[in-house]
Amino acid sequence: MTSIVQFTHPGSEHGPETPSTDLKHWNTGRHKRKFLAARGQYVSGGNLEEGELMFWGEWEPCSRVERLTQPAGTPNLPKWLHHPLWPCPESCRLPGMMANIKKGAGCTPVRSGSGGGTCKSEEAFCQNTDPYVFGPCFKYFNCKQIRHRSIAPKQRVAVSTKLAQLDPGSMILFGCTRGTGQDARFLLDTVFVVAERIEYDPDLPASLPSRPEIDDVFLNASFYASFPKVGRQPSRGLKLGLYLGAKFGDPSGMYSFSPTMIRNSSGFPRLELRASYFQHIGTSKSILTNNLNSAALTTVVTEEIAQAVWTIVRDKCRTAGCVEGVSFNL
Repeated sequence: MTSIVQFTHPGSEHGPETPSTDLKHWNTGRHKRKFLAARGQYVSGGNLEEGELMFWGEWEPCSRVERLTQPAGTPNLPKWLHHPLWPCPESCRLPGMMANIKKGAGCTPVRSGSGGGTCKSEEAFCQNTDPYVFGPCFKYFNCKQIRHRSIAPKQRVAVSTKLAQLDPGSMILFGCTRGTGQDARFLLDTVFVVAERIEYDPDLPASLPSRPEIDDVFLNASFYASFPKVGRQPSRGLKLGLYLGAKFGDPSGMYSFSPTMIRNSSGFPRLELRASYFQHIGTSKSILTNNLNSAALTTVVTEEIAQAVWTIVRDKCRTAGCVEGVSFNL
């Protein structure tokens, strides 16, 4: 079944580690967004172009930070521009963090050969990056795919959610909710169209298949950070989905993208979406809620409705002066 998912994640903006530095260390606190700079590809006039791009997204490892100019009367613009760093420089490493022996993995929480991370109970926890928009294709693999259910007094078991079983052609709208009442709106940062689901066991993350799309940078910078205590809380056969995002040129005509601009001095606000944008597409179902809380909204739709929703979002992106960023380099 084709699904559309409205997915909220924390929307606060990362800044530098301290006012006197231009570095942001690997995040060990709550998830936040970064306004990012990277070279990549974007869609223009039906073709792929390449350039220096800016976009809202998630990158929880280290970054170099520069302050942006905020013109008066523009409170929704980003304050900081983050340049992703990989591997992280020595000055960004967390106390006690072990290095992975793989080339280019100098600041990863991975413990080589174990399929788990090095973050011990007394160490700071290294946040993962999900969705992950860098490299060969967009990826989504973990967040909100697990919940814990009580099966006996003081005993809980992990179970998967609907987000672990999405079919190809489904679409996830990642963003955050801002405002209340009539002012409530959804601020989009990533459009993820599912091309393929790869099933995996979170107790055996090292058993993922060897695929070009699942590169070492993704595994070390993000994936293994989700499993620092592998085997300590058995999943009892729990299966999750590592999703590969559809790319520009895929047969369906839909592709994953982030609203993006060519680099400038002030950046741009996140793309605003409201429920009213989707009220005339041939369905009475709620595609989007203006004031969605932390739970994801999943709506089963036809392929035609999914295409219509994707087109509306793409057109809103273009109307806002953005292009569709479809590939970002580290």
